[in-house]
Amino acid sequence: MEDDRWPPTSNRRDHPYSDTGYSAGHNAFLLLANLCEPLDEHGYYNMDDGSRNSWHAADGEALTNYAELEWYVRHIRATDEVSVEEMGDFVIKLHALRQALPLTEAERNWIIDPSLGTVDAHEEHIVESIGIHEPELVSAGVRRVVSGRDIMRRWLAWRRETDEYAGQGTLDLAREALRGIVELLLPGELPPSYLTLRRFGDKA
Repeated sequence: MEDDRWPPTSNRRDHPYSDTGYSAGHNAFLLLANLCEPLDEHGYYNMDDGSRNSWHAADGEALTNYAELEWYVRHIRATDEVSVEEMGDFVIKLHALRQALPLTEAERNWIIDPSLGTVDAHEEHIVESIGIHEPELVSAGVRRVVSGRDIMRRWLAWRRETDEYAGQGTLDLAREALRGIVELLLPGELPPSYLTLRRFGDKA
């Protein structure tokens, strides 16, 4: 992401959700910006299974932003300035974001947990890093071997609202959940791409 897309106007030292809340807001801002921008014409990573779509830099960046957002969320500590109601509102918005994403809870935890040592969450490596693995994950009480390539395919289809995600509106649900998170953690800061999308109704 370009630096001018992130205006660092919040005061980290005095942030009501502590420094980690500021960093979580930063990554929520970048993820929302990414999910509202038109995709580039040329991708940098082609699926070799005959898929008609290709990965773009924005796809890897968005996954990295999300992984970092979740990492910081795990460490958020609200100060006395945050009411119980505000913290509850934050939890609701975070839950709404997670529900809208094309990932199960087990897949999400596998991607964002650096202690597993399998996924490199840096944007230039995350696509290949996830795609080469087939982890055995427990979901709904059942052990399943999950294809990293299928996770990547779903993320790509969800971002483009194609295949099983066509007509579902879950990309927009994720955007609105992120908007709420950004407004809580970084009041007064919304990405220009989000404002443009809402103003003109353009499809990213």
